[in-house]
Amino acid sequence: AHMSREPSLLEAFRNGEDIHDATAQAMYSVNDVTSDQRRIAKILNFGVIYGLGPQGVARQTDLSVQQGREFIDLYFGKYPGIRDFIEYQKQTAKMRGYSETLKGRRRYLPDLRSSNQGYRAAAERVAVNMPIQGTAADVIKIAMINIADELQRRGMQSRMTAQVHDELIFEVAPGELEEMTSIAHDMMPAAMSLEVPLLVDTKTGVRWGELE
Repeated sequence: AHMSREPSLLEAFRNGEDIHDATAQAMYSVNDVTSDQRRIAKILNFGVIYGLGPQGVARQTDLSVQQGREFIDLYFGKYPGIRDFIEYQKQTAKMRGYSETLKGRRRYLPDLRSSNQGYRAAAERVAVNMPIQGTAADVIKIAMINIADELQRRGMQSRMTAQVHDELIFEVAPGELEEMTSIAHDMMPAAMSLEVPLLVDTKTGVRWGELE
């Protein structure tokens, strides 16, 4: 949403809406979304930006390939900023020879100029995918560095033990739970300034498998 500047997506995130419900409502022009409508919207939200095509939609749903194509067209019709973003990323990467995150980390993509159509198509998907997933990686790593520095600055005994995708796992010393929770809630969203809010949930427990 931040990178595409798609107004409808930005509004949904800023209003705290369920993004898959919001997409289904926009696509189907309904207020009450069924589970099937939400499921298809979720597939499109997660897949289209990474190059999911009609056949991919058909494989993940009970739709035909033609219906998959129609749903993708409908999706782009509701979110034209997404289509523009995808094309912009492809063309910019071809011109520069690389794609980059919001923090400027680059991935060079020589196959964008390959004579092999399959290699070229794969590189185009990476050109669109990399800025999104790469920036997400930047965000979590910046948060990790900032939190580790803050724990050291405060002389706390709690420690960061693992990163799992967009999660951070901490072993919290006795008496430090409230302070550790406050640090995570404050510093994770502050890792990068975006057009959409970065929300943080925390769970606690004596074992990783028993977090509540």
